[in-house]
Amino acid sequence: MKKLKLFFTPIFLILFFSCSDAPIGFDGYYNYPLEEGLSWKYNRTFLMTNFRPIDSINYVPDTNSRSEIIEVISEGKYTFENGITTFVLKEQNHPISYNLIRSTYYISKPNALYRYAYSGGGVASPKTYTDLKLQFVGLNFNNIYSLINYFTEVHESHQDSLYIESPPSLVYKYPLKIGSQWNFVNNPIMKIDKEIIRKEIVSTPGGKFNSHVIKWSYKFKDAQLIDDSNITCIEYLSSEGLIKRTFLIKNVAVIGPSNPDVIGYMDIIDELILTNISSL
Repeated sequence: MKKLKLFFTPIFLILFFSCSDAPIGFDGYYNYPLEEGLSWKYNRTFLMTNFRPIDSINYVPDTNSRSEIIEVISEGKYTFENGITTFVLKEQNHPISYNLIRSTYYISKPNALYRYAYSGGGVASPKTYTDLKLQFVGLNFNNIYSLINYFTEVHESHQDSLYIESPPSLVYKYPLKIGSQWNFVNNPIMKIDKEIIRKEIVSTPGGKFNSHVIKWSYKFKDAQLIDDSNITCIEYLSSEGLIKRTFLIKNVAVIGPSNPDVIGYMDIIDELILTNISSL
């Protein structure tokens, strides 16, 4: 495959598309935002809150919040050696706390948008907690990023490597209408289905938007051990792209310092809100 000129895009970029009543676009099917030279900026906030210790302990990770600016740039078409034509979005965080640069490659069809491939990771790894680990559905995570990436089904890769999905993930099914449902992820660990549950006007610093509200529903394969209601994701999608996304994981176990045992539980919120849309 010829050398890529792009870097990468994270899991929350699976969310950057919507459709019009008569979708047209670079391949004759899809309208927006499959157009080169557009840029979106988002404020992304992570919140670790509501810590509930099992016993009286000295270490209490109380509410902890951090924010960053995410910029997404549409870079146009890219054709793979196998003839598959895709459209590429690149994402980078500001300030560049861990040099997150990712590119995601999408395929547009008359009735669907697919995530075909992505390259991703960071030049450096995001902050790892030295005094605790997070555990959810029996899996350990060193930081919020790795936990959220796992449950939005994006595999971390080296900066110059490319991960091609087989089969491609169905991001959106057209036309967008209330009650429409489709499967997004189905792997040995979990299944994620999406459903359009309503329409809503959403106000953000980037403006006011008529949006479709899409709910992600998780089903874990070992249902006897896992409460599916502990993880939810809601995204708000308009003709301008992704407007807002709220990802909530409840009852995340905290394994704390120099101790393999669970010392308590907390909730994690990851929220992405549009602040600006512009042309480059």
